[in-house]
Amino acid sequence: MRIQSFPLAILVASSGALLCAQPSNPARALVEGDVIDAATSAPLSGARVKLEHGQDVDPVFGKVDQQGHFVFRNLDPGFYTLVVDAPGFHQSRASIDASAPRPVKNGAGVRGVLGGVISGYPRSQVPQAKVSKAVDDDGTVHATVSAPMLAYASIVGKVTDPYGAPLAGAGIEILKPRPAAPTGAPPTASAQSVTMFHSMLTADSAGEYRAGKLEPGTYWVVANRPHNSSQWVWQSTYRVTYFPAALDVASAQSIKIEAGQQVRADIQILRQAGVSISGHFLGLPSPGGAIRSLYTSVSLQPANTEALNPERPATSGEKDFQLTDVLPGHYTLFAQTYDPMSDPMNSSRKPLFGLVKDIEIGKQDMAGFDLVLEPLKNFTGTVELTDGCASVPAFIELQGHNPMMPGQLQAPIAADGTFVLQNIPAGRYKLSVTNRGQPYQQIPIASAMKGTRDLLKDGVESPWPDDDIVKIKISCTSQGVR
Repeated sequence: MRIQSFPLAILVASSGALLCAQPSNPARALVEGDVIDAATSAPLSGARVKLEHGQDVDPVFGKVDQQGHFVFRNLDPGFYTLVVDAPGFHQSRASIDASAPRPVKNGAGVRGVLGGVISGYPRSQVPQAKVSKAVDDDGTVHATVSAPMLAYASIVGKVTDPYGAPLAGAGIEILKPRPAAPTGAPPTASAQSVTMFHSMLTADSAGEYRAGKLEPGTYWVVANRPHNSSQWVWQSTYRVTYFPAALDVASAQSIKIEAGQQVRADIQILRQAGVSISGHFLGLPSPGGAIRSLYTSVSLQPANTEALNPERPATSGEKDFQLTDVLPGHYTLFAQTYDPMSDPMNSSRKPLFGLVKDIEIGKQDMAGFDLVLEPLKNFTGTVELTDGCASVPAFIELQGHNPMMPGQLQAPIAADGTFVLQNIPAGRYKLSVTNRGQPYQQIPIASAMKGTRDLLKDGVESPWPDDDIVKIKISCTSQGVR
């Protein structure tokens, strides 16, 4: 008698009931790999590996052997995250698909290559892990990982004052070149800077600092004002100093470091006296009635520095002002008058008048530098949808890049397409439209005009002399505003 086999055998129990026998060896998964030094390809025997499998499952830990090899056996098929740590190296994270394969014809095995995910900054120098997937003869889902690890680079040094004494508590900024914008990309305010932030440190009591965990690349080092209570060590004539001895990034020397390399960058703070600038505030109403007094803040934003905490000479006054020890150079002057009675605690006083002005400071004192302030106005306008745009709730946003108004201002766009931002503080802003349902998703703007001013090209500058409303057009294929 011939018996035909089936994937599931049907058995008859003594009671006559039918029973289905389950396979004795359900599919399992195995993850193994090698951890190596990316620079030398030598195995890293001291690495620790962690395998994560969802939030509700405890991770599994392991350690590589002398050959940098690791194995996780008898796993449930599924998706995993592999995290590799080694002393002195950047962390590596890889996404692993160890799920059971779908049936294929002719019993062929399943193979594929998945891109690993490595922590790091955009355009990171940290290499990505490589993950391959196969199915063994016994049905085990087999994932193999190759994880090259990049050694930390570091910059160390000492900061001293102009007389050679250690400058305890000095701020240290590590800057790196900003990646070039893609061809055809719209200009942004941040793209005007040639550097981007990497890290900020504080010198110890001996003036020493260490910037570790850096990727290979080019950096600038800036010695800046203390970021803690040791402000007394920084005099008004001390200047933000770029390595080795420069007042701006154009004259500074960059530092190039390789993986595993340590470079020393000692900086002695430069000392240079500046000039005095003084004048009167014009255009303000005379005190009387409900207005007791108005106070105006003045700040200079230097145009020739890439420091995160640049020297911003600032002062305030009721009728006049004076700035001292200002270095010669090109600045943008921001002035803003507040209503002191709008908030006696001075946390959110209402701005009333303002001024934004580009100025050139020479080598001589500037007396009689009067500032004509203009009333601040609302930012009002309409948004028009072009063909192909769907209507979604959105905000109008103004992103400030000046000391008078850090952060952003926003207002909802009404159902009829109108918007109003009240009393825009003195400053220069970048205009954007943001999806209210997805706050970080910007909606493309076809055009934005205020009279003859192109706001996409020239930005928004407050205060403005005209009363023209803003006209914005949205161009898109699948999303718009309401």
